[in-house]
Amino acid sequence: MFITLGAFLRDGFSVSGNRNLIMLNTRNGKDFMLFRPRVPGDTILVLQTVDWINYCNNAYSTANPVDFNTLHRHFGHPSKEALRHAKEHITNFPQIEFPKDSPFCPGCARGKMPNKSFLPLLHHAIHPFQLIHLDIKSFPTLSYYHQRYMITFYDDYISYTWVSMLTSKDKAIQATRHFLSLIENQYHTSVKL
Repeated sequence: MFITLGAFLRDGFSVSGNRNLIMLNTRNGKDFMLFRPRVPGDTILVLQTVDWINYCNNAYSTANPVDFNTLHRHFGHPSKEALRHAKEHITNFPQIEFPKDSPFCPGCARGKMPNKSFLPLLHHAIHPFQLIHLDIKSFPTLSYYHQRYMITFYDDYISYTWVSMLTSKDKAIQATRHFLSLIENQYHTSVKL
């Protein structure tokens, strides 16, 4: 989840603090979010507390009534029992009416669906580096070294995986060449084509 400070400031929040604590305050001056260094003297601050329930209550009370379905979606699809217990442990939890029967939730239904199993492989490798599986994945955020992609090489015979980080997808060709060179130099063989 991304939080933009500009959106909070536009909505009337204020920011104050120093190198040991940064506070984001609501319009009426109450602390909403507190950020502190991970360790003393660190420049990376982590979120310590959030008065999220009060913020949600204030935001929703002006726009929409808070009901079971809204809270069910916003809290990550918990059961009715979990939301009943939330009232006991969260201050200022809104008063909601629980439905008698369980309403249909598309998100919960999708989460409980099993994935289709993969078709069985008809061909397995009988020698190392005979069959290499390759995949490229992207990350939602850049790494510290500005890498957004990862390429994996998986050997079907020895079940070993090599991973290379990439700054862009076009670097996959170079990473594949490096992988092939590694196999030739370290294992004195080549990938069977």
